[in-house]
Amino acid sequence: MDYGKLELINWILTIAFAVVVAVFAWYLLKNKDKADKQEASPDTTGTRETRQLQLTAYERFALLAERTKLENLMSSLYQNGYSARDMQQAIIQTIRQEYAHNITQQIYVSSAIWNAIEKMKDQNMFIVNQLAATLPQEATAMDLNKAMLQFTMANPEATMNKLVQEAVQFEAKKLL
Repeated sequence: MDYGKLELINWILTIAFAVVVAVFAWYLLKNKDKADKQEASPDTTGTRETRQLQLTAYERFALLAERTKLENLMSSLYQNGYSARDMQQAIIQTIRQEYAHNITQQIYVSSAIWNAIEKMKDQNMFIVNQLAATLPQEATAMDLNKAMLQFTMANPEATMNKLVQEAVQFEAKKLL
């Protein structure tokens, strides 16, 4: 074979190889740019899902605040024949159950909201326990309910339920 033909074939193969490498490199860069753009842009599906989880948590905390209002607990848990001690235990148990049922939702809300939920729970239990402690041993559930009702009427801001509901609504509206 002629040296000139060999050189020409060598050049053709080199150029063909260079073209193949260039096309391959262009393909990789194009796909890398596309992948980079996808990583850089927010994942709207994930953001929507996260926002929905947060809104669900705020809804559950608003419901928790409503369910643990002392007035609501008095009316929903009262039973004829209950002693003040029975009523006290039923209220405390219900507050704890409501709290425990929603405890996992804390990961979706701010620490300020979660702290407010904890303080509301503790304060409501403290109020019930303190009022029950002032009653005579033979007091009935109705006596405890009257004491709680008088207390909440005289001190409407004593329980944090309304404050927590307002804070939850405020944060939830920021997500919308």
